[in-house]
Amino acid sequence: MLNPPLIRLDPAADPERCGNAAEATREVTSPADRPIGARVTNSPQWQGAAVVGACSGPLEDADGDTYAPALDELARDLKAKFAKVQTGDLSDPEAMLLAQAHALQSIFSALALKALGQVGLPSMQMCMSVALKAQAQSRATLTALADMKNPRQPNFIGQQNVAVNQQVNNSPVAQSRSVEIETPPIRVLETSDG
Repeated sequence: MLNPPLIRLDPAADPERCGNAAEATREVTSPADRPIGARVTNSPQWQGAAVVGACSGPLEDADGDTYAPALDELARDLKAKFAKVQTGDLSDPEAMLLAQAHALQSIFSALALKALGQVGLPSMQMCMSVALKAQAQSRATLTALADMKNPRQPNFIGQQNVAVNQQVNNSPVAQSRSVEIETPPIRVLETSDG
């Protein structure tokens, strides 16, 4: 389990306005600092940064030195991405969805190939089951990306039926009984030719 750091990023602080990153962070040292710690811990950028930091390995720079971004650096980057989305710039979420679709497609391909190499049917079924789930998630991710790029237009239905006692019959029209029409008897008049 991760130990929470003693330095917390105040989500309300803007490091560009503060002058430096140290002024945007605050050490939690007294009970008076605890509300700030709670606000930071519950903030979406801090929670997202904690998960990203825990799932990411160290990075390597051009000189070969490794380092890991600090949680406050990750949280600031997420906060900047949140601000972009709030202004209507969805380029980061679109790129994220496309990357996820590619990753899921890679998982599908790897597991499908692994399934084909299995000797026993149970292990083949297990690999194919997970592969097909990854494929379905890739398709769903691409659908979400398409919906983001081209939102569906709402359908407005212009008909409104307001009635207290209304009956609607949508079944085919029943054959009506034949009605006999009384016709007067036809009289034939005989004519004489002569």
